[in-house]
Amino acid sequence: MDFNDESKFNLIKDFPLWIKSIRENKLSFICKLALFIFPIIVTRYSFVEYFNENFWIFFFLLIFIYFINEISEIKEVKEKENLKKNLEMKNKEIKELELSIEYLGQSLAGLPKDFLRQVSNYLRLSNSDRISLYVFNETKFQIIGRYSENPLYDFCNREEYPRNEGYIAKCFENNDGKPYFYKNNLPKNTQKKYFDTVSKETGMSVESLKKTFHEE
Repeated sequence: MDFNDESKFNLIKDFPLWIKSIRENKLSFICKLALFIFPIIVTRYSFVEYFNENFWIFFFLLIFIYFINEISEIKEVKEKENLKKNLEMKNKEIKELELSIEYLGQSLAGLPKDFLRQVSNYLRLSNSDRISLYVFNETKFQIIGRYSENPLYDFCNREEYPRNEGYIAKCFENNDGKPYFYKNNLPKNTQKKYFDTVSKETGMSVESLKKTFHEE
């Protein structure tokens, strides 16, 4: 027998719930108790004669108690149905909100790329160029968008950079009072000299650079 099953009866745990149920449904409890006790009282010999003398009074009294109990139970059923409907409505609203959040997330995720596409067109970048957008969170740069007409450059191979690595760090340092960093005439990224030069200037390892440029 599994005593850990919450759906099974447990006298100690369920007793407070029973008391709470009685307090919330006093009338129904009193009617049920009366209907339960009355047949026991009737079996008493000392009560039989009194019952026979007042039969119709007890008869209509029991009918009255019965109808009161039925009305109380109907009220309970309606309350449970209303709670069930409210729960279903809330669950539906939660699902709709989750879908809205998902659609909103997808829309927001596409904003940086759309913005970078406009910037790329404005700057007239070519098929050999790419433009990226990063956010800085005190310890690292995290990419939130990238765009290039070239599919080989249009995805993010490295999601983040430490604040002291890469040319992005040099730009962030505001080198020589300029809000940008420009590097020209680098060797081709297929040459060893390129990786050695960039590694020395940016503090990135040669292995990280090869991953960045899709060369394992």
